[in-house]
Amino acid sequence: MQRNAWLLFALLAVAPLDVSGCVGSCACPETGGYDAAPTFVPPSYSATDVQTSLAQCDLPHGPVVTPATIGDKRALMIGAWIQCPPPSGTVFDPAIAFRSDGACRRLVSDGNGGLVPGDGAQDSGAYAFLVADDKPANGNEGLSVYTGGGVRSGANDSEGPAVLESSPSRLYVRSVDFDGGYIEVWLVRLPDL
Repeated sequence: MQRNAWLLFALLAVAPLDVSGCVGSCACPETGGYDAAPTFVPPSYSATDVQTSLAQCDLPHGPVVTPATIGDKRALMIGAWIQCPPPSGTVFDPAIAFRSDGACRRLVSDGNGGLVPGDGAQDSGAYAFLVADDKPANGNEGLSVYTGGGVRSGANDSEGPAVLESSPSRLYVRSVDFDGGYIEVWLVRLPDL
């Protein structure tokens, strides 16, 4: 019996093992987590792009967009959005970009009035609706946005309704804070580059 145990030990010592340390829902490629997708790097925006977009904040509100499904709503959200004043201190401040696969990335000041993709720990993350893309949209579906590795702080996450308007293209989100209240945030679209 001891000889068989030694043989098994020797076999295991030289055999390559493909055992992942990831289990459940960790962010590893083996489990389809965040690292499985290519890094999301939205474009940078000039000071002129930023000011042109922010000018839309003062325009009258356009009609509410009523997409047929959550997938249609997601498609309308793809791209970059800048928050209308005043600053909110939320995950949307100063700007955020959404990708179709659920990735998001904050845009931060470049120091000259423009925006660049943030590269800090709290700048990359994910977003999701609370129902599947093939479900009908009713106009105010809950949207969850998380950055910063899922650490809940209010400045790097948001859960609440999301409503789109057209003419100009706007996104309204109501970010629930940890005191039981909420912060209303209006965003306008940055140009497609």
